[in-house]
Amino acid sequence: MWRECMHLARLVVIAASVGLAACGGGGGGGDAPPPSGPLIYSGVVNCAGSGATGTLVATVLAPNTATNIPIAAADVTIQGNGCTGKTGTLGTIQFQNVPTGVYTLSVNKGFINLTQPGVTVSATSSAVTLRFSATALQAAVVPGRYDAVEAVLDRLGFSRTLITKADLNNATLLAGYDMIFLNCGMDQPLDLTIPESSVSRSLDVTWANTIAVNLQNFVAAGKRLYASDWAYVYVEKAFPAAIDFFGDDTSFGDTVCDETQARIGDFGTYSASILDSSLATALGRTSMSVNFDLNDWVVPGRLDTQGAGTTNLISGDVVACGVSRGTRPLQLVFPHGTATPGKVIYTSFHTEAQATADMDRILEDLILQ
Repeated sequence: MWRECMHLARLVVIAASVGLAACGGGGGGGDAPPPSGPLIYSGVVNCAGSGATGTLVATVLAPNTATNIPIAAADVTIQGNGCTGKTGTLGTIQFQNVPTGVYTLSVNKGFINLTQPGVTVSATSSAVTLRFSATALQAAVVPGRYDAVEAVLDRLGFSRTLITKADLNNATLLAGYDMIFLNCGMDQPLDLTIPESSVSRSLDVTWANTIAVNLQNFVAAGKRLYASDWAYVYVEKAFPAAIDFFGDDTSFGDTVCDETQARIGDFGTYSASILDSSLATALGRTSMSVNFDLNDWVVPGRLDTQGAGTTNLISGDVVACGVSRGTRPLQLVFPHGTATPGKVIYTSFHTEAQATADMDRILEDLILQ
C-alpha cells in the first residue's frame, strides 16, 4: 500500500531529525511491554431478598451465535424487584438472594435494549442467556480503503448496510439508521487493484463541509456517529470545538511530517491506559498495547486541549515524526444535542491489519456505548 511505501521515506526523515539509524523502526514508540495479566471483572449483586430466595446468573451475548461475544458492562434489571447491576468481563451478572418467582429482565447497553420475560428464579441456582437481536442496532457504514469497521459489526452479528459517502447528504436516508460509521480512507478509491502509489492522500474537505449540518442533525437526534483515523476531517468540520487534533485544525495536507496537520503518527506499538470503565470491563484490565502498523495515523491534541464535554477513553504516550509528543488520547467521545443528545466516537486505531485481539475487543465494546 502507498502508506506502507511511505515507511522508508519517514524513516529517513526521522533518522535525519533525531539521529536514529535508518533501521531503527521510525521512532514508533518502541516495543511496548505486554499488558499485565487480566483482571476479570465479575458482576455480582446482592438483591437482599427475604423468604425463599435463589441465585440467578444472567449472561448477555451479542447476536452472532457463531462467535457468542459477551457484552460487558451492560445494565441488567430484574423488573418488579428493582435489583439491578452491570455484567462483568465475561458478560455475566450474578444476582444473589433473589425472591423465588418468575420475572422479566431488561438489558441496556448504550442505546440498545432487550426485554426477556418468563425468567424463573428457583430456590437453588438458575441461569439464563440473554442475546441481543441483530436488528437492535441499525447501522450504516461508509466503506474505506484502510479500515473495515463492518467486520466488527459482522463479528457481533448486528445488521449493517453499506452506503456511499454521497448518501451522507441524504438526511431522509440517514434518519432510518441508529449509527453511522465512517471508515478511514473513505476519501480514497476502494478498488484495491488501483496501485497505492497512484492513490492521492487528499481528504475531501469540501464534502466534509457540505455534509456537516447533516451529521450534526443526525447526532442531535440521539444517534451515534463513529469515525476512525483519516475520517477525522468529517468530525472536525461538523463538530470543530469538540476534539482538538494535532496541528491547526485547518490544514489537511499530505506532506510527510507537516506539523500543521494531524496525520503524523509513527508506526509502532504503544502502551495505553484505558480510562473508560466499560472498555476496561470488556477487556478485563485497565491497560493494553495499541499497534499502529503504518505511519501517518491521526494524532489528537493533548488531553488538556479537548473540548468541553469530550471524554478521553484511551490514552498513551505518542511519537510523531520521531519526536515524543507526550500523553495523547487515542479514542474520544463527546455528546451533541440538547433534548436527546447523541454521541460522536472517534478512534485513531481501527480494524485493518494493525488490530490485535485486545484492540478488536475494545472496538466491539466501543461501538455499543
